[in-house]
Amino acid sequence: MTKQELMFALLKEYEQGNLTIPAFCTEKGIRKSTFHYWRRKLLASRPGSAGFIPIPIPASAERPAIRLAYPNGVSIHLPSTDMALIAQLIRLA
Repeated sequence: MTKQELMFALLKEYEQGNLTIPAFCTEKGIRKSTFHYWRRKLLASRPGSAGFIPIPIPASAERPAIRLAYPNGVSIHLPSTDMALIAQLIRLA
């Protein structure tokens, strides 16, 4: 198994789990900088990674708006309080 295959497998394991990045890195014995390096490579290798991803927003009664601001300046306004969706978007950061 190449290093890339190994790291991509670890990242897939992270995505399916519920650990924080620091906890995952400690458990697997890898540095956070290594984790982030390979995570960027994995995200860049996925189809459509250069653009926006579609997010279905269910039609529902009025809910308070949620605003997510990413470190790169991207800001997303959501008319939903769907915690699963918000968690997924936070993991993209």
